[in-house]
Amino acid sequence: MNKKVIRGTAVSGALFLSVTAGLTTSNLVFAVQEQPVEQTADTTTKSKTEENKSLKATFEYKESTSETGQNYESAKARENIILAKDGSINFLKSTFTKTGDDDSGEADTLGFNAAILSINSSKIKISDSAISTDGNHANAVFAYGDSTIELSDTKVQTESDNSSALMVVEGGTVIAENVMADTKGKDSPLIRFGKNGGEVTITGGNYVSGTSDGVSLENDGSIVVKKSSFDLSKGDIFFVDGAEATIEVERSTFGYAGDTNAVKKGNNDKHNLLNVKGGDVAFISRKNPLFGNIKADGKSGLTLNFLERTTFEGVINGNDKAKSVKVKLDLKSRIVLMGDSYVSALENEVKDNSNIFANGHKLFVDGKEMQINQDLAETWDYDFSTESTEPVEEEIVKDKTELFVLLGAFSFAFMVALLSTIVIAKGHKREKQRHLEQKVVEKAGSNKMKKPWEKK
Repeated sequence: MNKKVIRGTAVSGALFLSVTAGLTTSNLVFAVQEQPVEQTADTTTKSKTEENKSLKATFEYKESTSETGQNYESAKARENIILAKDGSINFLKSTFTKTGDDDSGEADTLGFNAAILSINSSKIKISDSAISTDGNHANAVFAYGDSTIELSDTKVQTESDNSSALMVVEGGTVIAENVMADTKGKDSPLIRFGKNGGEVTITGGNYVSGTSDGVSLENDGSIVVKKSSFDLSKGDIFFVDGAEATIEVERSTFGYAGDTNAVKKGNNDKHNLLNVKGGDVAFISRKNPLFGNIKADGKSGLTLNFLERTTFEGVINGNDKAKSVKVKLDLKSRIVLMGDSYVSALENEVKDNSNIFANGHKLFVDGKEMQINQDLAETWDYDFSTESTEPVEEEIVKDKTELFVLLGAFSFAFMVALLSTIVIAKGHKREKQRHLEQKVVEKAGSNKMKKPWEKK
């Protein structure tokens, strides 16, 4: 087994000054405040070069390169395995193993002690590999600032507390495709948005957590989840704390390990699909089966879009505390209530609300109880092994007014077709009669009486 042993150089310095200066640029791990600072020999403000050197890593990269089939390790506290400062660095069929703790607080704000860290405008690509950490505040993948980390066909695992699988800070970007992620420690959400957030896109992955939330948006950001699955034992699938967030989900499943039915039992704090505290969230779902509760406090606003054959089974704002909850429902989607729900506005393409099933509960819109479907909702199957999400037998709920219009249009088209057929048939009959009359005349002319001498 190959092992790369390269000692990264580091310049020691007082890290307290970098925290005091704050993070005001996405291009550096540490940044000075934006107001002009007169540089003198006595200044206590670190230069950008000095602050970059505050990071320590076993393997440090400043230019583009590609490596295959290597094993990378770090057992030191406050040290990264991989630190990319510039260029595009590609790793294929590699393993990354990180141990060591860091309880300073900079691990979650600056990336200290992360296994993989990208800063500045660097780009890291990791394919067909494995990343694991076992240490407090040892995040596996950490994208900072303008940097990007792309993962594909890779396993990511963290064992200890406060260690996320994927993390973005100061506008960083993570793109994950076919990733298997697993976090086991306390306060270790699978995906975390740190200071000033960033962007995360995941496609075709499986995300499992035994102790923590699925996605924790503690700062502004956006996440897109496609063709993936989340399986939690506790916590919220999406938790938003004091942030503006956009969450888009498509053709994915979200559930709880060993407790598949509990998520449907109503207003249970253990099973929140979305829990928002002091935030504003735009939630967009396409072609998903969604279960659980959607909660928000009095400082939070939600916009929920259930589109393109989405089923939501659960409770929306069951305690009626949210500042605002706006719901949009299209013709092919539906809501099955698991408890009384309260929204401030409803935009439903099915005008009679027959795609909202009471299930023994009530829906209130701006304080007014709405007339909704009292029948039992049929089960919809979702098969994500194919591109189609349509069930084998599906009853598409439509507005009755639209149905009447459709029937009227069909009847009109049928009458037009019938009249056209009759006219054409009469035309053919007249033409046939004309031909018969002409033949009679011709026959009569040929059969006129012949003279005696003309007979044989």
